[in-house]
Amino acid sequence: MMAFWGMLDAGGLLWFLGGSIGYVVVGYPACVAVLSRIRPRPIQTENAWHPTISVVIAAHNEGDVLGPKIDTVRRAACGSDRLQILVVDDASTDDTVAVAQTAGAQVLSVPHRVGKSEAINRGVRESTGDIVVLSDASAMLDPVALRALVAPLGDPTVGVVSGAIDYRGTNRAASGARWYWRYEDRIRRWETASGSTVGVNGNLFAFRRADFEPLPPGTVNDEFTIAMRIAARGDRVVYAPNARCTDAASVDLNAERARRSRISAGRVQALRGPLSGLWRRPVLGWRVGSHKALRLALPFLVMAAALLVPLHWWQAAHRPGTHGWRRLVRLDRPFADALVAAESAVAGATAVAILAERRHAHLPSVLRVLAYAAHTAAATATGAVRGARGRQSATWTTGNATRAPRRGTI
Repeated sequence: MMAFWGMLDAGGLLWFLGGSIGYVVVGYPACVAVLSRIRPRPIQTENAWHPTISVVIAAHNEGDVLGPKIDTVRRAACGSDRLQILVVDDASTDDTVAVAQTAGAQVLSVPHRVGKSEAINRGVRESTGDIVVLSDASAMLDPVALRALVAPLGDPTVGVVSGAIDYRGTNRAASGARWYWRYEDRIRRWETASGSTVGVNGNLFAFRRADFEPLPPGTVNDEFTIAMRIAARGDRVVYAPNARCTDAASVDLNAERARRSRISAGRVQALRGPLSGLWRRPVLGWRVGSHKALRLALPFLVMAAALLVPLHWWQAAHRPGTHGWRRLVRLDRPFADALVAAESAVAGATAVAILAERRHAHLPSVLRVLAYAAHTAAATATGAVRGARGRQSATWTTGNATRAPRRGTI
């Protein structure tokens, strides 16, 4: 009987799960932070390099934001005559085409819905610039965004440059998105300083037109697929924090959950399909696996650990005690008691935060973070399952309730 309980001892599994969670959240960022110090890879920019630029905007029913968007692109380009603005209209039913033409953009109309990936394929095919910038219609560019975005491509080892995003809004979804972005911002800076980042901002990123491969039909995360395909050939993907754009945050946490779910589903789709060859590049594969693939597993790891804590507590209460360091290694009592107490406190606080959020009650910062984390974890898990089953649509919708799910960072 003792041998049977030894096989089922949850203490070892809890150490494994806790170590895995800690590696994803803290360990991997610490690794790239150290690498950025001991093995830095600076970007060599060429001041005399002035390429032609094509800004491609895939749009479906974006008439309400497209005019201001095109204005911000022109201001960011300082009126350059080396700029092409190309709007690919994916069978819009509003005034998207008229707004784009009035603003002076070149318009490529698609009579039937083809989805964002095919709209991008057609837009890049019709582009004329040395550099292609892909940007969402709702993302408003800062005045220096294009210069900061394109400058690193003067380094021949750089193949893709990702910009940064600021979220507009004062609701809880905006607060959570800003909190998450601050965390991502540091990781992407460290990844860039030590080689390549694997996080790409779909609202604003750039690459050489000659490096583009047409996206497979039904691609959900176009930015991730484009960037990692280029990285797999040996070029760097870098983050330009001064290339900033602003976008509206999700209208609420339900919309934010839909956005995160779509991103997660698209990530699974990409890793199973066009990016499966990444693992032939060990360092890049380690970064993708740690930053992206294991993030998808994180909710399942946390759930497994949460289920094991009470089982382990029960086991610890029914076996002979140990002394000294063995008590900590085996997580015997009182450590088992502390784990149960901590889990109960976190679970209770999260439940309170979610209920209060649904009632639109005022929440302290800690509870807001817990509510956002819970929504994000649920979205990641459902998106990963949907992506594994191939049930994520590549088309998108717009409007106040549904605009946010198709945008964001990956």
